[in-house]
Amino acid sequence: MSSPSPGTHQFINPRRIPEDRDAVVISGLGAALRIGGLILAILAVLLGLNLIVSGVEDLGTQHFASLLEKAHNPIVGLAVGILITAVVQSSSASTALTVTAVGAGVIPLPAAVPVIMGANIGTTFTASLVAFSYADDREQFRRAVHTAGMHMWFNLLLVAMLLPLELLAQPLQRLTRLIVDSDDLSDHTAHGLHLLDPVSSVILGALLILIAVRLISTLLRTLMATTTRTILRRHSRRQFSLSVLAGMLVTIAVQASTVTVCSLLPFTASRTMRQREALGVITGANVGTTLLALIIAIIAPSSLGGVAFQAALIHLAFNLVGAVLLLLIRPLRSVLLRLGTLNSHVADAGYVVSFIGLIAGYIILPAIIAVLA
Repeated sequence: MSSPSPGTHQFINPRRIPEDRDAVVISGLGAALRIGGLILAILAVLLGLNLIVSGVEDLGTQHFASLLEKAHNPIVGLAVGILITAVVQSSSASTALTVTAVGAGVIPLPAAVPVIMGANIGTTFTASLVAFSYADDREQFRRAVHTAGMHMWFNLLLVAMLLPLELLAQPLQRLTRLIVDSDDLSDHTAHGLHLLDPVSSVILGALLILIAVRLISTLLRTLMATTTRTILRRHSRRQFSLSVLAGMLVTIAVQASTVTVCSLLPFTASRTMRQREALGVITGANVGTTLLALIIAIIAPSSLGGVAFQAALIHLAFNLVGAVLLLLIRPLRSVLLRLGTLNSHVADAGYVVSFIGLIAGYIILPAIIAVLA
């Protein structure tokens, strides 16, 4: 008897489980181990924060800031945010690093805003890439690209609207400054653990944060898998505001907007969810993904000051503005749906053309901008 092929098999009552209904229930021991892993990952984030702070102190803030001087140009900062997030596949991780850098005095808050906005664009790369898993079915591929395209256009248009406004009048910085105590903003010189040489300390701290944030997202995704599918299935098919709430709750649970958006692809590709419903979930996912940066700013060493918390609040305010606009202005939803359709038409040009365009837009172009700067 030949061994079965890899996958989930039910030998008593064999049947094919649809992709949008497939889920694995973990045991009590498995859940306990994952919760323990979450605690260790949070401790790793704290250690990473302290290592970065100590490295910046030893290098000298002025010297280290010169390494990031390119990001002081808003266009370059935007490109850096897109590139880093597309490479590490997590806006939570890249935003957390940006918040830490602001708190450590490595980069001023105004220069960090374009990086944070760029991270919002870079996070849409994953869903666009995952859409290629439907390449064996042209029609499903078009629908998956449509969904991923709405995520891209939503964040891209939001940046196009708010970045120039922020550069001119700083509304997000002014608003968040009202929330953060002014005394916390006056001195944000941090003091960390002096365990390694400065460069190693910064590199190790950044790696710890990146790995820990990805681990947190993975563990939460496994722990909450069944719950998130239930929320998406039940609430996304109702009114738009409930779809937004469902997307926000799911993303808070798994701490990765890319996971939420990628979870939509099986539903939209198989036409069990409409694109308009998916747009609501995407909108909520953008808000939910800001929680981790807020938590990191809160649990960071007190010497990081309120400026790190303000950077995290700007990330939240930026995405809240987008959600409120879509909730209040219905025609904007139709615009995004049409733009998503435009992406699906581009997909008709062929898989190779679509893939080259994807890599060029998210990796090559931002890298060229950063290098030329």
